[in-house]
Amino acid sequence: MGWSRIVSVGLLALVLGFGASSQVKNPGQLIVVGTADAISLDPAWHYDIPSAQIIFNVYETLVFYERQRVDKFMPVLAESWEVSSDGRVYTFTIRTGIKFHAGGDLTPEDVAYSFHRAMIQDRTGGPGKLILEPLLGVKSMKALAEAEGDVKACERVKAAVRVDGNKVVMTLAGPFPAEPFLQILSGTWCAIVDKEWVIAQGGWDHDSATWRKWHDPKVEASELFDKMNGTGPFMLKYWKKGDEIVLERNENYWGEKPKLQMGVFKVVTEWGTRLLMLKEGDADFIAVPRANISAVEPLVGAEISGYPINKPFQPIVRLAKNPEGTVRVFKDLAGSSMDVGFMNFELAADSPFVPTLGGQPKPDLFSDLNLRKAFSYAINWAVYLEDVYLGEAVQPRGVIPQGVLGHNPNQPVYGYNKAKIIEHLKLAWGGEVWEKGFNLQVFYNTGNLMRKAACEMLEMYIEELNKERPGKPPFVIDVKDLAWATFLGHAVAGRLPLWFSGWMADYIDPHNWAHPFLHSAGSLAVRINITKDKALSAQFDALVSKGIGLLDPKAREEVYFQIQALSYEYATHIWLVHATARSYQRMWVRGWYHNQLEPGANLAALWKASLDSVTLGARGSLVIYGADADKQPAKHLWFWIENAGPGRVKVTFDWAGGYEAKDLAREYILEPGAFITKGGPHTWRASKVTVEELDGKRNTVVMYNFP
Repeated sequence: MGWSRIVSVGLLALVLGFGASSQVKNPGQLIVVGTADAISLDPAWHYDIPSAQIIFNVYETLVFYERQRVDKFMPVLAESWEVSSDGRVYTFTIRTGIKFHAGGDLTPEDVAYSFHRAMIQDRTGGPGKLILEPLLGVKSMKALAEAEGDVKACERVKAAVRVDGNKVVMTLAGPFPAEPFLQILSGTWCAIVDKEWVIAQGGWDHDSATWRKWHDPKVEASELFDKMNGTGPFMLKYWKKGDEIVLERNENYWGEKPKLQMGVFKVVTEWGTRLLMLKEGDADFIAVPRANISAVEPLVGAEISGYPINKPFQPIVRLAKNPEGTVRVFKDLAGSSMDVGFMNFELAADSPFVPTLGGQPKPDLFSDLNLRKAFSYAINWAVYLEDVYLGEAVQPRGVIPQGVLGHNPNQPVYGYNKAKIIEHLKLAWGGEVWEKGFNLQVFYNTGNLMRKAACEMLEMYIEELNKERPGKPPFVIDVKDLAWATFLGHAVAGRLPLWFSGWMADYIDPHNWAHPFLHSAGSLAVRINITKDKALSAQFDALVSKGIGLLDPKAREEVYFQIQALSYEYATHIWLVHATARSYQRMWVRGWYHNQLEPGANLAALWKASLDSVTLGARGSLVIYGADADKQPAKHLWFWIENAGPGRVKVTFDWAGGYEAKDLAREYILEPGAFITKGGPHTWRASKVTVEELDGKRNTVVMYNFP
């Protein structure tokens, strides 16, 4: 053999990659550039992705996901847990020796207080219901207090999550699927806070008689609005609102010390600026609207598709792009979000955006079924999905997306139909809409070009009908954008008449789609005042409650089919798009993985390293031993072996003396451009991988080694 190289994977000094060699810029920082700022840093108050991605890196939960798996969980602040035989009681043993950033010790009392505080705060449109429903069987703290009185309601909260020595015991109100419950506990709304520190900041004193003072606060009234004190691997350095949030490494972190020193989350709404930052290396990740994909393509050196979810890594296909590219893109990433058009049945009394009908204010404009149907027929999905999403999305068939129990592939859907738009506009409000015209503002959040395109499509198809009704007052649609915090604030308060926004699942179960959108207490349903139609709302409430109360999957499926049929019949929403996702990142980023329920970059798993490759001589080989230098097992190993050509290579795995990856063959022949990858929570003992060049063409072998 021409030469061989033996490296320690666990203590790898030289990280091998592909693409143009370049010096890493800001090697100790990961810079994420998006279009929206956080709204609140309070785990109990926030309920948006920009806020969650910050909380996610500063605070910790009792349990969390095993990397990309949403169906497997690992202990974090809980050392272990047990579940009773009836599935109703969860007992968590709390770790000792862990400190909060401000110096306080983690105790079981902090854990219980964190859950109690989240439940009593239960702000309008917030995440409190996610905890209240499985633990107390109610949709809101307000409803519980109205039924039982303030003190007794709070005592029930405390009884549901109680301290027992060094353990915390949670007792569920009734049957609730185990996997969704653990997914709820993994969410940022279940982050653990320091009880004494929160009280010192002006937070709830934990008295059952006083909780009303801290219930349903406005965003800036929360004592943790812009303060953070977690146990996580990063700490808040500063938040310059509207500009950036900077996190710094927790040097005293109880777990494995992160490789990064800092995480920077910037807000840049202008696309050209984000693109330039990526090109110049001033950003490691950027938000790329589908409409702008062609602009970033010249930077792409690697395109990866077929990323697996909820299973061990399998060999996947990489398509070579620009050999000198500095950016990689992961395509077709499984998503747990949906974009939706919300039509408000009746606007809040303080709305400054009231539509008019015949020149007169009409806050309940969309309470008319025919008007909702007319707008539902005014999206041309064939054009929208291809032009805006480049075919990487589907039209939802209702509230339950593909891949979730209860999705009905045969559910009828709306589609562009000019005749139907005219028919229903002529019927809307007893003919007044067609005769008198209307003026309506339609909203999207600044920087989201996909939602802007949907707004403009409605505008085009509705306003073009003015020529069908000469001499009559016109249909006028005014497309407006609002900065994220303002946009979300108005939406939550029920002030917007029609808007396009997204929903990311909190856990993978049909209840987490049906309840938020269609139950009268759902966080999204209240934004459109769905109870304006009391009879319809009562039907949805009964079906949603029935669905979560059943354990048989087939019986549940039938209920969710009924829910989607009812939603279609009454045109409750414009179910716009369920898309796969993309991730654009500089190729010097290491350790990245995709979990559809995580809100953003997991800084603790990431680092940056320069790009190099190894060229083999004729009949050359590269030998790698998959154990640390001290021969301890290498855990959570992600390897990537790629043949960048021009000839073939043979890859041989030798599992002698240790763990064997059952889903890998012993030997692979890789054609140019092919690669093998595997990762996840594995333990390998002295495994050996040999890569041999076969055709005497001095192949370049590309390897990522992610210990």
